[in-house]
Amino acid sequence: MENRIKKVQDVVDLIDKIGQKGFLYRGQSKHEYGLTPSLGRYSDKAKERGFDLDSKCEHALSIFQSELPEYYGRQLNSEMELLALAQHHGLPTKLIDWSLSPLIGLYFAVEKSSEQDAALFVLDTNKAKLKWFHDRNYQQQAVEELGSFVYMPRHVTKRLKDQQGVFTYHKEYKKDQGDLEFITKYIIPGECVNSIRFQLLCLGITEKFIYSDLDGFCRDLKFSHFHGF
Repeated sequence: MENRIKKVQDVVDLIDKIGQKGFLYRGQSKHEYGLTPSLGRYSDKAKERGFDLDSKCEHALSIFQSELPEYYGRQLNSEMELLALAQHHGLPTKLIDWSLSPLIGLYFAVEKSSEQDAALFVLDTNKAKLKWFHDRNYQQQAVEELGSFVYMPRHVTKRLKDQQGVFTYHKEYKKDQGDLEFITKYIIPGECVNSIRFQLLCLGITEKFIYSDLDGFCRDLKFSHFHGF
């Protein structure tokens, strides 16, 4: 199969070709963006301004943790769960967001109407030999010995549940992970973005589904009744 996706059926064909579980999916609206953990995207700025990125991250996370009870009422079980929640809400970390669902990954690639080429990244965790962790088998000492691993958190937010979200952790967070042999990048031509989004809409993969709160509901209504393609 050519590494291009022009319609939803191409993703269905890809799943048929894969024929097994253990794959993660991530969509990006611009194909030229690298596959770098969000913290790593600040490495040039850290070098330019002369600050230590790891120290900045630890400090930001400590503030996040101390003020979290004011915004979030549930008890967190581990440091990784704290990282996952921070990443999910936009704080730079050593994590990369993925979905277990190829259609949700595809949605994030085409979410923004654009004439620019988008991309769907597919990670083969079996080929990568990545260890999977969740809170019941999470051990801080064990993960510190691993360069990368997959973390499947509890559904600490409803959006994380609906988006079938998982994360990969990267000790070498400044590196672009997109060149690794177990990650395949599929280009989505810009002229196909809107037609793929329409197909997903017809399949029920909409903003109301992805962001299942009042914001998502109203964004869905705004798109369907006023904005459109």
